[in-house]
Amino acid sequence: MEREVRRLRLHRLVVVAVLGAGAVLGVACGLDQGGLLVELDGGKDSTVTDGAIVDVKIDAPFIDVYVPPACTTLDASCLPAYPLDAWTPVAVLVDGGACPLDPDASWSTIPLKTNPSLAPGSCSCACSVTASNCAPEGGATIGFNSNCNNSASGTLTLPANTCVTNSTPNGGLTATYGPTQAPTACDASSTGDAQVITQPVTACASPSCAIDYCGMASQGFRLCIMQSGIHACPANYVLRAAGLNAGATCFGCGCGSAPVRCTPTLESFVDTTCTTLSETYSTDGGCNANTSSESMKLTVVRGSPTCDASAGTGTAQLTQPQTVCCIP
Repeated sequence: MEREVRRLRLHRLVVVAVLGAGAVLGVACGLDQGGLLVELDGGKDSTVTDGAIVDVKIDAPFIDVYVPPACTTLDASCLPAYPLDAWTPVAVLVDGGACPLDPDASWSTIPLKTNPSLAPGSCSCACSVTASNCAPEGGATIGFNSNCNNSASGTLTLPANTCVTNSTPNGGLTATYGPTQAPTACDASSTGDAQVITQPVTACASPSCAIDYCGMASQGFRLCIMQSGIHACPANYVLRAAGLNAGATCFGCGCGSAPVRCTPTLESFVDTTCTTLSETYSTDGGCNANTSSESMKLTVVRGSPTCDASAGTGTAQLTQPQTVCCIP
């Protein structure tokens, strides 16, 4: 703030008019516009006596006078018209930075954020398998001959992966197993935090009106007006949405899965402990030639279940919004 100091010498101007024999008519003081006494003749008092002027030197103290700036409103004439009661002129650094170190301007730094987006890895999803089981058992029908066209001698239910002692004669055997695919159940969970990336913006505001606000443009600043909340810009301004902070929100995760293939194998053995192999049969319901055996076993191999997580999704948004409108 510009400070103007005037050093003035205080003195008196005494005017004496003689009316008759030495009579004093009156005394008058000379005042400047600020109410201070001013000197008219270079530092001496002047007395009028009998029509003659006599200079009399008077010692007077020096007084420092502080004159406040005449400015009452910031000179923002470089800005298009805007409602003075709603908007505050600010000088903006688009990529962030520090306000000028000017003690007279007393700049206030307002750090802002703009252009929010999700950080890489935010809202990532993971899926785990919770269930994927093959059919627990299969069936075998044993006939009297290799053509499987005689009446069955019996039906045997075989638990998966279990040795069953059972004497079978020579003849035909029909075996079935199913279903040969099992659904996969998945559990989706979010493993990534909602992180936000923003572009920094610095708004500089000054309570002093005695600054060269319009000259800030030559120092790399954008000349703008600012108001808290969300508002429309006045005419001839370009909106730059900003906020005092920013945040992010993640949405629910999803999983995709494929059914698991179940591969059955039916075998007969010449002993009762499923040790020495005799025959291997198909389980598609077709006729199999069968040699007498003492035990059978249905083995089911399950494929590897998979759950595929969907891509993480979310939104990033400004919080505590501020509206910044700048000259194009």
